[in-house]
Amino acid sequence: MRPPDSLKKKKMKITELSLKRPVTVSMILVAFIVAGIITSKMLPMEFFPNVEFPYVYVYIPYSSSSPEQVEEQITKPVEEVLSTLSNIKRIISKSKNSGVGIFIEFKWGTNATIKTIEAREKIDSIKADLPKDIQKIYMGKESSADIPMLELIISSDTRDISESYDILEKQVKNRIERIDGVSKADIYGISYKYYSINLNADLMKTHKVDLKDLVDILMASNFSVTAGQITDNNIRYTVKPVDELKKTSDIENIIIGKNDLKLVDVADISYTMDKNDYRRRHLNGKTAIGLDIMKESGANIVEISKKVKKQIEILKKRDDLKGINIYPVHDSADAIIGSLNELLKSGLFGFALSFIVLFIFLRQIQSTVIVAVSVPFSIFVTIVFMYFIGLSMNILTMLGLLLAVGMVVDNSVVVTENIFKNRNIYSDGAKAAIISSKEINLAITAGTLTTVIVFLPNILGADSMITFYIKHIGLSFSIALLTSLVIAQTVVPLLASKIKQKPDDSKTLWIDKLSQRYKKILAWLIVRRKTSIILILLLIVSIIIPLKFVKSEMFSSSAQRKITIRYNINDSYTPDKVGESVSKIENYLLLNKKKFEIEFVYTSYNGNYAKTRIYLTKGDDVIKKQSEIQEIIKENLPEIAIGKPAFKRTSSGGNNESLNIMLRGATFQDLQKYSEKVIKDLQKIEKIGDVQPDISAEESEIVVKINKDKTRKYNISPGEITRHISLAMRGTDLKSIQTKDGEIDLFVVYRNEDRKKLSNLKNITIYKDGKEYKLATLAKFIDGKGPSEIYHESRKTSLSIIIDKGDLTVQEAKDAIKKSIDSIDLPANISWGFGSAFEFEDETQNSMLINTLLALALIYLVMASLFESVFFPIAIWISIIYAVVGVYWLFFVTFTTFDFLSWIGVLVLIGVVVNNGIVFLDHLIHLRNKGMERYDAIIQAGSDRLRPILMTAGTTILSLIPLCFNTKQVGGSGPPYFSLGRAIVGGMLLSTLVTLIILPTIYIIIDDLVCGAKKIVRKAYIKQ
Repeated sequence: MRPPDSLKKKKMKITELSLKRPVTVSMILVAFIVAGIITSKMLPMEFFPNVEFPYVYVYIPYSSSSPEQVEEQITKPVEEVLSTLSNIKRIISKSKNSGVGIFIEFKWGTNATIKTIEAREKIDSIKADLPKDIQKIYMGKESSADIPMLELIISSDTRDISESYDILEKQVKNRIERIDGVSKADIYGISYKYYSINLNADLMKTHKVDLKDLVDILMASNFSVTAGQITDNNIRYTVKPVDELKKTSDIENIIIGKNDLKLVDVADISYTMDKNDYRRRHLNGKTAIGLDIMKESGANIVEISKKVKKQIEILKKRDDLKGINIYPVHDSADAIIGSLNELLKSGLFGFALSFIVLFIFLRQIQSTVIVAVSVPFSIFVTIVFMYFIGLSMNILTMLGLLLAVGMVVDNSVVVTENIFKNRNIYSDGAKAAIISSKEINLAITAGTLTTVIVFLPNILGADSMITFYIKHIGLSFSIALLTSLVIAQTVVPLLASKIKQKPDDSKTLWIDKLSQRYKKILAWLIVRRKTSIILILLLIVSIIIPLKFVKSEMFSSSAQRKITIRYNINDSYTPDKVGESVSKIENYLLLNKKKFEIEFVYTSYNGNYAKTRIYLTKGDDVIKKQSEIQEIIKENLPEIAIGKPAFKRTSSGGNNESLNIMLRGATFQDLQKYSEKVIKDLQKIEKIGDVQPDISAEESEIVVKINKDKTRKYNISPGEITRHISLAMRGTDLKSIQTKDGEIDLFVVYRNEDRKKLSNLKNITIYKDGKEYKLATLAKFIDGKGPSEIYHESRKTSLSIIIDKGDLTVQEAKDAIKKSIDSIDLPANISWGFGSAFEFEDETQNSMLINTLLALALIYLVMASLFESVFFPIAIWISIIYAVVGVYWLFFVTFTTFDFLSWIGVLVLIGVVVNNGIVFLDHLIHLRNKGMERYDAIIQAGSDRLRPILMTAGTTILSLIPLCFNTKQVGGSGPPYFSLGRAIVGGMLLSTLVTLIILPTIYIIIDDLVCGAKKIVRKAYIKQ
């Protein structure tokens, strides 16, 4: 039952070396402390660890078209070719009248950079099959570096900034992008200026200019190509034909027809901005512009934020920017500093409580300090290793360090307590330290390894979003604990050997009185086996009670002090029309600003979309809960004719708390028809919130039905007609022109007055074989309704229904939704399924469950190897069950929801709760190996290990007490910290009691079974 001697000697050598070379050990420590101080300043500070997500995004703009046209001509062929890529998890596309966006999610571990290249090659292979007037195809991948570190809103109370793109681009955006560490800055809510060729339909008709031919001439009039090379006098020259447009006059003087007909004769050329071509923004009811700032990978986010804010203060003093205000909406640096401060305060307070516990037990300031130094030493060493293995200081690694604060003292507590106990036997401090370390090394090594190993499946296992989170928490936590093990075997014995032992007084201490009472309780339970077994079973079965009441939700409700209103626009309108309704809602909110505890209101909208974000006050100004404010706002929220506003909340995991289901497989019209029935039934679910389709309503449209007999008669192809309509109504981009101010886009389209009415569409003239034909003679025009967007998931037409789960948990909502939809008789061609938010919840639970089971198996393997027994580790292993019971009972008492951080707490518990059992069982086996009877060995082991078990449990529990009451959220918007603290504290409380009271009985039962099995084997052997 004891480990091989070679293992003991190997571990003992470390302690002996530290005692023989105290100066060397001291210098190593000093070196690590200095290195820790230096690297702490060099360690990148980030909101979130840098990660490249397995996503590829494709955007193909095709403005002023219809969703059906985009779907048929672009989306379907592109989806088909992209679906041949390997490792795809899902493909999602949205076809709109402005183009199509295609989102490809790959399995975790897939290299997104390589997939982006492969996707571009696939699209290039079918480019000839796509519409000829597609100018650009945008592709990109997503990483945490693409998340804005700073979101700013630019507005003004004194001037109109709606046409200030140039000045904001040059004076604000460009200056910020030049700051070291800033990768890019993006401006939203304002359109840039471009050269617009506005064709006059009457003049075009007068001069008999064919629109398609005109566009071809314009495209051919602005070029710069390389045509080869020639050699003259041994000098090689590149031949470069050039006919580039440089200024307005160059554009105006392009010859487009006979008799030197110029472009200026049929069009107006202006340097302008289309106010209808971008999403508008309001801040507190006034025009606003968004500015998102991204940092370079590995840059210190806090330092960059300071530099950006300093630059903003300088910009505010410029004369050309007077009256312009710049507000930060979201600053990751503030979130980081806030999270770090909260964790630091919790850590320091927890450390102070642990220090008090140590002093109460040890009753010596010197020995207390010896144990306490484990914390700063471990943290400094951890920072050094974090720097060299490429980790950053972020909310995840900092959380790992916080968890380690109360646990890094455990090894030092056990070693110190054993050394001072042996000092009463051995007068030589060095000898007492060596012997004490020898006795305890196995226990603390096993305890540390079992604690660290629970993170191994997440660190080395398959990549996923969940394992990514836990990996960064686990790495900092594990490094700190392994460091504490080395310190407990070197520094602690060295320091403890130098302290003079206080003379043993005869005064009975409280711990001695407690020990005597504990012996009596233990003796009473050991001899009453049936009573002990009943107690064991009752404690396990008691979990049934809290299981019924404790809610389980991986990413519980977030309290970000931010409320979002989605307008659900019912048709396509002009931005001005939508703006009127937006202003109506904003005025209501701003008039009740104090009542609703509103800090500011931020809205973005266009012709078929609008969303208002209400930022609530924080800190001392908070009186009402966010949920209360939302209900008050909802009571008198003004009705608007163009839509039906609904609230949308966010979960603490960053996913929409407004979950969704998908209807798939039929035409858009069929899906919309049956979605009304589904929505009606879902709204009947008790406690559920708003239920809305995740699209704007159908838009009014005019269907142009081409008369094929006439087009065939006049030798006009449908493609020619389609291109004429597209060019006239939608326009097209031409090659950009180079000016002294840089590259400027060039666009050609009919004037607004020539494309506003149905009569303009009917009068489009097509020239063929010297004859002219009006569109009205070639086609019929039918009024109708069409989708504002067409959604595909896995290449099937789909419709998403957003569901605000209200007060239900995700699982409760899922069960209720399934029951509701299963009762609906959907046609065979329509299927339904839960959306990605539901899937993410399930994946998180399954991933955590699998990793927990793997951690349990690894812990058993470690204990079995170190104890050289396959049976006795089971006694310690069973204590994990009681830890889970303790978690649920504390959650039940404190009304805590079991979430993602709670799972991490359980993972930590699995490794921590076995420590005390290892310390107890290791000493018990040691006493029995020395010849002590089982009963006496159990009583003696319990008495000897009572103090270190209570000390280690006490320091761990008290160090996490501040976290148990910390209502702040991870990173300001993640899960609340308290669920993690409460999970560990609840499990530790009950598992400590079980280790001291019930573990001896479990050990006896297993020992009896082992002895019985040996007797049966022995008898069978004798008979043979």
